[in-house]
Amino acid sequence: AAGLSEGFGAESAAFQGRAAPLDGAANTAEIVQIDPGPNPGDGKTGTSNLNKQQLQAVQAALSAESRKKAQQDGEAAAKEAEDLKKVENKISDVLATQKLLGQVKFTIDRRGLVVTIVTNEVVFAGNRADLNPGGEKILSAIAPTLAKLKNNIEVDGHTNQLNARTTFYPSGWELSAARASTTVRYLGGNGIAKNRMS
Repeated sequence: AAGLSEGFGAESAAFQGRAAPLDGAANTAEIVQIDPGPNPGDGKTGTSNLNKQQLQAVQAALSAESRKKAQQDGEAAAKEAEDLKKVENKISDVLATQKLLGQVKFTIDRRGLVVTIVTNEVVFAGNRADLNPGGEKILSAIAPTLAKLKNNIEVDGHTNQLNARTTFYPSGWELSAARASTTVRYLGGNGIAKNRMS
């Protein structure tokens, strides 16, 4: 620390105008001219001084690049949809073996694979965020498949479909948030890393 404190405020060769700013450095820098080639241009930028044929060639190249990117994006989206369909099939197989397949609906949208519980069984106790045995059974069935994936998982909570008043929560929003939180804790207790869920 003494070396640092002694260095503050000390005169430096760089600030005294010496030729070599560092001790022992030699001033042997050589300026090398860069050859601009046979047609250096007039300093204008872009395509401003291209002829019509050259402009068309540039536009064709840009269009080809755009088509190539669109094709790559399309192929990536198709691959992602195919991978999500495989996950759906794995979850469906597990649910089918437990006779729960009709209690879940699958859709693929911008978020990815959306698994919605659409059972006639009550998943949560009325006006509460406590999972009923039917809800636990469905979550227990899908948790092992979800645990093997690398994807992040977004859990949404919902309230009663009827416009019923909430008794134990100030609003339906708080009830749905509590249900989502209960679901995250349940899945976390069944092998899914908590940092993958939101």
